Amino acid sequence: MGRIQEYQCPSCHGTWKLFLGHGRKHSSIKQVLKFFSPELQNKIITEAKGNPDPLFLFNYQAALCKDCHTLVAVPVIQFLETKKTYVSKCPNCGGNAEILAEDSDVICPQCKKETLCIQEVGNWD
Repeated sequence: MGRIQEYQCPSCHGTWKLFLGHGRKHSSIKQVLKFFSPELQNKIITEAKGNPDPLFLFNYQAALCKDCHTLVAVPVIQFLETKKTYVSKCPNCGGNAEILAEDSDVICPQCKKETLCIQEVGNWD
């Protein structure tokens, strides 16, 4: 089950609500491919080496887009056997998104003055 996290800046009051983790529909490679660009889909299929059920982890992870300077949730897949990881682009602008480490301090991308407050506000599936 996924979780909904809200990020809020105490200075400028900017707020971002991200749907993170994964749901029941994300259990097969076929079901998660559609969340990646055609270029990444080809790389993922090649990495799976024809196995219709490779061992992998899929999650939406919190990220900071380096181009549009906002917080986003991006699809990430990691193959367990090879440890190869593929990260989707920013869903807003298509730019490069940098995954945020769990429980890391995040400076507000809007005003760049304070660390964001993070609160879990719900679950999704």
